[in-house]
Amino acid sequence: MIVCRRPCTLYDVDVIALVALATMALAAYFGVILPGGATTSQYRDLSARIAAANAAADQTTKRLQAVNQEVEMLQSGVLNRARAAPKPGALTAFLQRVANLAIRCDLRIVQVLPQPARQVGGYLLSDVCFSGRGRSLDLARLLDQLACENPHFSLQDFSIKASRDPGNPECELSWTLRLHMLQDETCSPDSAGAPDNVPAGPPAVPHAGGQP
Repeated sequence: MIVCRRPCTLYDVDVIALVALATMALAAYFGVILPGGATTSQYRDLSARIAAANAAADQTTKRLQAVNQEVEMLQSGVLNRARAAPKPGALTAFLQRVANLAIRCDLRIVQVLPQPARQVGGYLLSDVCFSGRGRSLDLARLLDQLACENPHFSLQDFSIKASRDPGNPECELSWTLRLHMLQDETCSPDSAGAPDNVPAGPPAVPHAGGQP
């Protein structure tokens, strides 16, 4: 059947074919071309997010490596300090060093009384009471030189009493030093709370009789 004669003759089958072609074109646009463009945009957005996530992961990895290096340095420092820290057996050497420095500083040590070591956490604290004669400046020199050599002790108290003899510049001195030690796993505390290898009595201390 002829549908239109001008400007060209169109039959009904031609109209049907044109409608079918238009329908196919619309279906291709909305079903293929338009979703394809949207998929490309989504892919680009997803690629950008993946790239940003990878960059953030790289930064996190670098920071984690830096933190691990710092932790290793700290662990190494702690291990070195633990190795250098005095153990219970170091008390005798500490007392001998104090006696030697007293001679150099013109101090005369009269008495040394180590107290039983006590455990505080994983540490051992040992107080040692000294008494002697000399000048107050000499005592300050002794403590200063000892602090330069050994950072593991602390001065608990001290006393300086002037001599009753006005012509004698020496003073009656007393001071208490506390030695901080690490607990030795091979050392077991006895019933008094002091490790077995810590001397119970004062060691032999040389006397210094230098001029003030």
